[in-house]
Amino acid sequence: MVSLSLISLSVLLLFIISHFRLLILKGSSRALSSVVAYWFERVLIEEGSLRALSSVVVYWFERVLIEEPFYQRILVCAALSLFCFASLPQRKPLSLSGRSLPGFHSGDREVARIEETRSLMVGVISSSRDVEEKREEEKTREVRDGRELFLPTLYIAYKILMMLAVDPSKKISFNRCIGDGDLVIVYERHDNMKAVKVCENSVLQNRFGVFKHSDWIGKPFGSKVLSNKGGFVYLLAPTPELWTLVLSHRTQILYIADISFVIMYLEIVPGCLVLESGTGSGSLTTSLARAVAPTGHVYTFDFHEQRAVSAREDFERTGLSSLVTVGVRDIQGEGFPDDFCGKADSVFLDLPQPWLAIPSAGKMLKQDGILCSFSPCIEQVQRSCETLRANFTDVRTFEVLLRMYEVREGKMENSQADESVPIGSHRCKRRQRSSEGGNGMEISSSPTVMARPSSEARGHTGYLTFARLICLS
Repeated sequence: MVSLSLISLSVLLLFIISHFRLLILKGSSRALSSVVAYWFERVLIEEGSLRALSSVVVYWFERVLIEEPFYQRILVCAALSLFCFASLPQRKPLSLSGRSLPGFHSGDREVARIEETRSLMVGVISSSRDVEEKREEEKTREVRDGRELFLPTLYIAYKILMMLAVDPSKKISFNRCIGDGDLVIVYERHDNMKAVKVCENSVLQNRFGVFKHSDWIGKPFGSKVLSNKGGFVYLLAPTPELWTLVLSHRTQILYIADISFVIMYLEIVPGCLVLESGTGSGSLTTSLARAVAPTGHVYTFDFHEQRAVSAREDFERTGLSSLVTVGVRDIQGEGFPDDFCGKADSVFLDLPQPWLAIPSAGKMLKQDGILCSFSPCIEQVQRSCETLRANFTDVRTFEVLLRMYEVREGKMENSQADESVPIGSHRCKRRQRSSEGGNGMEISSSPTVMARPSSEARGHTGYLTFARLICLS
């Protein structure tokens, strides 16, 4: 068993060493560093807890190896299984002062009997009752030690098998290169982006020139491509943040500040089942899908059939169709389908009369599940809170106001006679003599970093009301 453990550990070490350079080249060094930090936090602080060690192994597999080829993950799983199996405590003979007792070793029973007699003679064991008590105590200790190692081993094997069983189409990854038929975000400038589907025989024409799609194929996301005139654009991945900025507005949408707040307070993690009413343009739904991937699912409903069809097409373009199911249903009048009763981790409502759908949403939630309602008017919030207090607790309402700043480097005109020059500022060598007044005052321009509020700052968007379902004892 010792040699088996050493062999499996050697395989793991060789894999990590051989792939360290590959991980850095693929941009996974941040994931690797986070694994190391996680190891320090969970193992060293908890003084080598086996449960923490198992969680670190699973975390390492999720963060670093999930992007590796399938056969390499199988190799690592086999090595981990061998290592965990070899680490299980073997049945050892009960030893008192270096002498074995009968019944605990597969050796010669006669030798064991002689050892017991000798122990009795020297007074190590005073009576047979003491022997039985020590034997039972050792048995209990071995069983307990075996359980402490075996349960984390089962946990590791279960988590790894679950990750291997994940459908590759449900993994959201932009580490690959751009291919024919992919959706890319063409970044022209900070206020001008558009979504373009790559087609080998197509071209994109704008004020910077003509860009051939055939030149994009094979390049990684984030590449800078040139036109026939020497102009350039950037090809970005269709992340939920960028998709929110370029999607077609069929309805009023939620923006990044509200979306991030919703996902945080709904406690959405991978594997959650989320219900949404009011699909609209699909801005929030896209971020919900990424939050629950790869093992969770989002079921979104809209009463307008054409909007639902358009949203379904958008999810297929962005590669989220395996994580999102779009349905046509009037949630205010009919409620959520009974198939989700007691199964939803979170529910989000974006309805003109959310208080009509709150009773149905409460039935869909698991115990201690969370509901969120988005309303643009405070009167809607008041009526919703009155309904929520019947079966929900911890009712809170927020308004998220985001203020962006523009930070730029510029030159500020300063006079030498002005004594309010900030400490540490450097005067430029160029000096200009004032032509007005003829007083001979010297004026210099010094480069400095200036910050000011953005002129495109958004004001009120809506109110977010959160509530937690009361647990029934």
